[in-house]
Amino acid sequence: MCSTSGGWIFPCDPQFGLKAGRILDLYERRWQGIPLGPREYVLCADEKTSIQARRRRHPSQPPAPGRSQRVEHEYTRAGAWAYIAAWDVHRARVFGRCEVTTGIVPFDRLVAHVMRQEPYRSARRVFWITDNGSSHRGQRAVARLQATWPKLLRFQQHYIHAAKPFQWTFTRRDLIALLAKLGRRPARAAA
Repeated sequence: MCSTSGGWIFPCDPQFGLKAGRILDLYERRWQGIPLGPREYVLCADEKTSIQARRRRHPSQPPAPGRSQRVEHEYTRAGAWAYIAAWDVHRARVFGRCEVTTGIVPFDRLVAHVMRQEPYRSARRVFWITDNGSSHRGQRAVARLQATWPKLLRFQQHYIHAAKPFQWTFTRRDLIALLAKLGRRPARAAA
């Protein structure tokens, strides 16, 4: 069993360093020690489930001189939704969908939504970073996505206008130092 300390879950997977290192390398625009080219992209994808959709019973009133906006507190329920999104980590672009549920079909719709538009449609390679959700876990998911997209290796409107590329500062070296400090040896293998 993995232990927690101050909100941190101690990594239990003996391959954690190797796996996390690959992701950190992609954030630095590198794959297997080689810099990514201009037609290679890195996307992260995840989903947020059970978002309560609510409608205000009365319209909000805009702010006026000397008064802030007024928002009615009463609402009606409009069901629960899942928000599935992908983020281009180097271009600061977000792509999202509201779905009734998560799963293979909704995830595949998100991938199709992204991969059918430029620059991903004509990219040399597109790397997708996902967690271990059942819709995108394991070799079956990799095979399914690669068969559909052969180049594939692995608050939306507001954010589109406010987004800036993410400047990742935690590197593979930082990971190795952290794991050494925690008393864990990173897995040794080719990047």
